[in-house]
Order: sequence, then structure tokens, then C-alpha cells
Amino acid sequence: MDKRRILFVDDETEILEILADLFADSKVEVETAKTGRQALQKCQEHKIDAILCDLKLPDMSGLEVLKIVRTRWPKVKRFLTTGYFDPLQSDCLQQNRLIDKFFPKPWDVLELRQYVEKSLEEIGDKDNGS
Repeated sequence: MDKRRILFVDDETEILEILADLFADSKVEVETAKTGRQALQKCQEHKIDAILCDLKLPDMSGLEVLKIVRTRWPKVKRFLTTGYFDPLQSDCLQQNRLIDKFFPKPWDVLELRQYVEKSLEEIGDKDNGS
């Protein structure tokens, strides 16, 4: 089985570094992007299995990014993170299948890593739809 690839999208370099370090010793390849446009470009260029996207980005909202990802690459696991979110909105987004999971900031890094790795294992050898 090929290594799974996750794309982390956040406009804060420090957050991207923390996330990359969190998965440095795992079987997961990490891509990063600081804008929505960069994220969509990376999805186009690489086989992305999952995306963890911040809600607030400089060029578009994280929800816009995840909607586009859902349309173009429907098998990609979609995770949203932000420090400014209502849990009821999170439930609604999950019920409507826009996101697979919401991680409020600050996140529990162990929980985040375990959930992402488990989600990527569940993909198996399925194609991500790209």
C-alpha cells in the first residue's frame, strides 16, 4: 500500500510546522498550504487522501475549500479546524457530509493524530477520486 498523504491548510506557519512535526515519524506524508488556492493546487497535483483545513484563510474560507474538495475529489477525508466555531454548526456540517470531523483549536494533538491515522487506514487501497 502506498503511503497516505494529508494536506494541512493554515495561514499560520507555526501551526503548519506543529502539524508536520506531529506526523514526522508516522506512515503519513505531509503536504502544507497557506491559502485556499495553494490547497486546491496541491490537491490537483498530488494524490491527497485527507485534508485538515483551517476555517479562516487569507483568500477564501476553509469551508469553500472543503466544498470544492468534496465536489472534485469526493473520497478525500475532510477535516475542519478553527478557534472560532459553534459546535452546532460542526454537527450540521458533519450531518451534511461537508466535513468528516471537526477539531476545535486548541486541539489535543494525540487525539488529532490518532483520528487522522485511523481515518487514513480505513481508506485501504481505495482511490481518492482524483
